Amino acid sequence: MNSSNTDCFCATDFDCQSATFIGKYVYPEGYDENSFYVIPGAIQGCFTFDSVLLSTLECFYSNSDCLSKIKDFVNRSLTDNTPMVMSKLPWINVRPLANDSTTSHFTPETPFSVIVKAMMIEEWNQTFSFESYYEACKPNYCTYSYEAYTQSFIGVIIKVVSMLGGLIAALRFITKKLVELVFGLFKPKVQRQEQGIY
Repeated sequence: MNSSNTDCFCATDFDCQSATFIGKYVYPEGYDENSFYVIPGAIQGCFTFDSVLLSTLECFYSNSDCLSKIKDFVNRSLTDNTPMVMSKLPWINVRPLANDSTTSHFTPETPFSVIVKAMMIEEWNQTFSFESYYEACKPNYCTYSYEAYTQSFIGVIIKVVSMLGGLIAALRFITKKLVELVFGLFKPKVQRQEQGIY
C-alpha cells in the first residue's frame, strides 16, 4: 500500500506501519481523492494486534470530527454497494468521548501499548494501613456458619459394636498370654535329683 507517501510492504518488513485511512477505491485508477481521509491516531500494522497496540483513541474524542466522517463513509459505501432498501446503516446516537484530565492520566494521544503496559490502572494506592482498613470495615458483630457432619443413630451403634468387637478380640489374645505368664511365674519348681549308678 502507498498512502501519505509511506511505502509499507509486510512481505519484506513485519514491523511496517503506516497511517490508517479510509477512502473509496476505484479500479484501476486507485483511491478517489475526494473520499480519502486519514484517521487521526489510527496506525495500520502488518498484524491486527500490532495495529491496536500502536493506535490511539484520538478519533473517539470530541476534538475531532472523525466519528462523523467514518459514519458518512460507511453509509456512502453501503449506498453504493447495496440495494436501496438497505441504503443506510441504522446508527445509534454515537457521541465522542469527553477528555477529562482530572479523572484520567491517559491522554487521547496515548498509544494502547502504554495503556496495556500500565494494566489500565489510573493510579496505584501506595499507602497500606491495616488499622485504617479495620476501622473502616469494623463489624458490630461477627457470625459464621459451618457444616458439621454427625453420625446417625445407626452409625453410632455400628461404631460402638465394632469397637467392642475389636476390644474383645484383643482381650482374648492378651488374656491368654497373661494367664500363661502368671502361671509360669508361680508354678512350683520340682527339683529333680539325678540318681546315678556307682
